[in-house]
Amino acid sequence: NTGITPLHCSVANDNPDCCQSIITSTGNVNPVMTTKDMRFLTPFDYAMLNNRPKCADYLAKENGLPGVIYTGIMANRIRVAWRRYRRAKYGRSRPESPAPPTPGKAPLLTSRATTPDRIM
Repeated sequence: NTGITPLHCSVANDNPDCCQSIITSTGNVNPVMTTKDMRFLTPFDYAMLNNRPKCADYLAKENGLPGVIYTGIMANRIRVAWRRYRRAKYGRSRPESPAPPTPGKAPLLTSRATTPDRIM
């Protein structure tokens, strides 16, 4: 199943009136279909790749996005939701890190061999 939608089919026929009625009834301008080489195409991508200028213009006016941008937006939403879930379940996502050392001052190291009770 490639996920081709009626909107993709109306773009294939370069019919902006059909695109308008589908978008009006579904409210989705950016349904995504998958190609054989695992690329994600929105109807706007499909119109641009297949030289369908009337549909491409209409979809651009309706805020149609290229698949790369749309899938990036969706991935970001998933990432934010995952972080919220982790924060709610486990608290802070990272433990507090120790304070960095003060620049220019090396930490004082002592060894047991140089303590006064061991020197003879």
